Amino acid sequence: MESDLPVPLVRRPALPPWRILVVDDAEDVFHSTRMSLKDLTVEDRGVELVYAGSGAAAMERLSRERDFAVVFLDVVMERDHSGLSVAHWIRETAGLDSLQIVLRTGQAGKAPEDEVAKRYEIHAYIEKTEAVRQKLRTVASTAIRAHRTLETLKASRTTMETLARATRALIGRGSPGGTAEAGLSFLLEMVDRGGVHGRSGFAIMQSDFGDALVAAEGVFRRPPRGKGDLAAPETADIAWIEANLLDAEDRDRLHEALVSSGVQCTETGVWMSMQRDDALRLVFYARSDGLVGGLGRDVLELIAGTLGDAASKIVTPQAAE
Repeated sequence: MESDLPVPLVRRPALPPWRILVVDDAEDVFHSTRMSLKDLTVEDRGVELVYAGSGAAAMERLSRERDFAVVFLDVVMERDHSGLSVAHWIRETAGLDSLQIVLRTGQAGKAPEDEVAKRYEIHAYIEKTEAVRQKLRTVASTAIRAHRTLETLKASRTTMETLARATRALIGRGSPGGTAEAGLSFLLEMVDRGGVHGRSGFAIMQSDFGDALVAAEGVFRRPPRGKGDLAAPETADIAWIEANLLDAEDRDRLHEALVSSGVQCTETGVWMSMQRDDALRLVFYARSDGLVGGLGRDVLELIAGTLGDAASKIVTPQAAE
């Protein structure tokens, strides 16, 4: 029998490219670098190159856009040490500690390599005469991985701090709705960095009274009826979310989460399910666009443990009687 469900609205977006800023007063250097890094992929993500023609232009760009993984930085531009001034600004003023700096120079000896690398935390130092295609690709790949490692460590530190706050805020809330809403907000803060869908997720409570959607954010909140209706979104339900916002794989994951406990990290998000001794179960889903905020499984399980502790304090209607 064919399903009456409409075609799912969700589409898995491609992972965004790693961004590389090329800073050089000779624009042909940018074009040759772009050709050398054409089709480069690192961990299933391509690269996007952006050009800045001076140190001042680079600092202005980095002030507005802080998502670059690597900067290829010419040493000699407006002045003999313009590149070093930018490197100093990146580390000391902008605080871009995970941005990897690759210094390039066409005038060997303008900056002592060992001294520069130590002072400005330089990932690599290459002369333009050495900047052949394979060298550039190798340096870019290792720099991107170093950036990703630092970002992951930073995310883990943030997670630990937020876990401590969440434990205090969640445990003892008492009501199912309050616990679910606070728990979902906490999970989205950790997992969903606001990508294509914004912060989107939902929480389901399963009890003797049946399955109920008890919290929803972002795309999982049902929109108002009619184009001109400016009223608050209607309350969504599980059937509506399944029919309109989950593909077949995620519908299967939802059904699995409703019968078994644990953590699943998928291409579309993170599922967490926890059950109490009295059979009450909470299921959380946070859409992550495949990035999961740089969190490892151990951190996700810590988050699940915090949510589970909160669930253990929920006062159900039957318990209150």
